[in-house]
Amino acid sequence: MNNFEIITTLISVLAVVISTISLIRTRKQAKKLMEYERLHAEVSRRQLAEMDEVKSQKNKTSLVAEIEHYPENHASSFVIMNNGISDATNIYFSLTEENESNPIVQKSLENKTPYQLLRPGEYYDIAASFPINIKQQVFNICLRWSNADGTQSNETMAVYR
Repeated sequence: MNNFEIITTLISVLAVVISTISLIRTRKQAKKLMEYERLHAEVSRRQLAEMDEVKSQKNKTSLVAEIEHYPENHASSFVIMNNGISDATNIYFSLTEENESNPIVQKSLENKTPYQLLRPGEYYDIAASFPINIKQQVFNICLRWSNADGTQSNETMAVYR
């Protein structure tokens, strides 16, 4: 073998080594790229799910209740507030069966159940009377209403005296 053939063989071997190194690096880069694409697809899927959830929540509302005391006229009431971002309609208020006593003034309940429309940020109250002999401090109540999208919501909560 002459010098020319040796140089040609060395150049060919060097080209094979460079090609092999390039192929290995390309495979590693392709694996990383596939992993990034998988992560991007997962993030996109989560963002779409969050957007659907936000869109769904725009049509639902959130009602909360508390007991308010008015010392100036010795009165109390259950106050129902709309903390959501949409209207609530046909709101039903009731005490659950676990309660020891019923402090609700029946006439007030009859006049305000079902409550027809409660807009975001609005509230209404139902009169209550707490005699001294009632020691119960926590009342379990149930609220049921219709959301703007037509679905029904039902919430049971504890309110503190």
